[in-house]
Amino acid sequence: HLGSRSALNIEGLGEETAALLVSEGLVGSLAELFDVRPEQLMEHEGFAEKSATALVEAIRSKKAPELQHFLIALGIPEVGAAVARDLSGHFGSIEAIREATAEELEQIDGIGPRMSQVITAFLEDERNSSEIDAILARGIEPVASAPVSEDLMDAGTAVFTGTLPIPRASAEAAWRAVGGRTSNTVSTKTDFLIAGDNTGSKREKAERLDVVILNFREFVAKVALLGGEVDVP
Repeated sequence: HLGSRSALNIEGLGEETAALLVSEGLVGSLAELFDVRPEQLMEHEGFAEKSATALVEAIRSKKAPELQHFLIALGIPEVGAAVARDLSGHFGSIEAIREATAEELEQIDGIGPRMSQVITAFLEDERNSSEIDAILARGIEPVASAPVSEDLMDAGTAVFTGTLPIPRASAEAAWRAVGGRTSNTVSTKTDFLIAGDNTGSKREKAERLDVVILNFREFVAKVALLGGEVDVP
């Protein structure tokens, strides 16, 4: 997750490598990732001097990550690409986000009372707060992304209906990860209706409003087109 494209995007740090670092006790937190040395990696199968050095250099090159990617790397519940982008653009720094109240978070379009409470609870948690402090103490300085046009940064609002091949929460998370928004109700602000089996009134309303309707396979293709992936069993 930490090295994924939507988070810190660390070259060479895939799921298998990340799992190895954790299982071998080299990394127990995001902060400790930046302490890894080439000689530590070379003690383990699969790492020669060249590959170990390359991975450490790739990790250290992320000491000034974009704030929105840093937020995703922290693993804050409910914070996908779209919310992370909006938090970064609105507050401009990790310090300002940490100090924000639930009410201030709710000034951002798409963040309601439940989400704001989840975010503040995560950031105020003693363990999480200490972890963020430890990361910053290692010289990591998240920087706010340069503003981009709304057309480029918003994949649109999607509503899901019917029975899907995967849990609905997983499908919604995949959409948010590529910059999209999700909603439970169909309205004039809805861009896509993702229709599974046994759909009902939501599909009827979407048809009346000329909302684009995608089946699950088309949804998977759409996410892939936007640079994401749906975990299909």
